[in-house]
Amino acid sequence: MLFLDDLQWADKESLDLLTSLVIDVDPLSIEEDADQRCVCFVLAYRNSEDCENPDLVYCVSALEGSDAARTTHIQLEGMDIEGTNAMLANALKLPIRLTRPLSEVVHQKTLGNPLFVKVFLTMLCEE
Repeated sequence: MLFLDDLQWADKESLDLLTSLVIDVDPLSIEEDADQRCVCFVLAYRNSEDCENPDLVYCVSALEGSDAARTTHIQLEGMDIEGTNAMLANALKLPIRLTRPLSEVVHQKTLGNPLFVKVFLTMLCEE
């Protein structure tokens, strides 16, 4: 398994290499044993307007259109207010009913992004 994160920041050459590794490798030139030929690529990127990379769009399209690669998209969303509240209650070791007012503020500031919630809580603790 090869996990590549933050591909929205990748340059054209890196994305071309990735595309070539996935699409252009001749499976017959590798070991005959199918177990020796399997590689799972996990590609992670932000899919938002502020991170749009035309080279990444081309790379993903090429991978999706290739018979050499099987693609599956998993889109992660931010947590809802209940998820944010559960995360805060767990972090603060308090009952959920006591963290609800703080959760509303934190959720509004972070849009439920778990990483942003953690960073926001860390900043609050440091101040």
